[in-house]
Amino acid sequence: MVTFHIHSGLVRYETVTYMYNTAGTACYYMVMSYNHDGLSFDVILALGFFDYIKNPEPVFRKVAQLKPSKFLASFPKFTPIWGVQRMIRYYWIRKCPVYNYTMKRLERLYQDAPFQNCQIISCERGFFGIATAE
Repeated sequence: MVTFHIHSGLVRYETVTYMYNTAGTACYYMVMSYNHDGLSFDVILALGFFDYIKNPEPVFRKVAQLKPSKFLASFPKFTPIWGVQRMIRYYWIRKCPVYNYTMKRLERLYQDAPFQNCQIISCERGFFGIATAE
């Protein structure tokens, strides 16, 4: 988790229930709306974020519109050990869906957003993306 101190009035948070599990508890994610007119962003981080995003296309488009100097993001990939472990821990036990990515899908997401100078690094448990929008 990364925490930032943000000037009041710039960001408004809303908690949105994503899904209720059979135990009556819920998976949550934060929806952030903000007034970014005239502001620039040096870096946008999305570490551990896309694990839980079913449709990442709108997020990619929004980040590209913000034109950060760098967009750094992590993405899980299915592996026999870690993919199964994540499925058991999050989906079966917590009833919270998790999503995996492939190199081909990531290349398409970055291209369609669009991002320039995109680099996708394959790691043992996933991918790490580094991109610029301009």
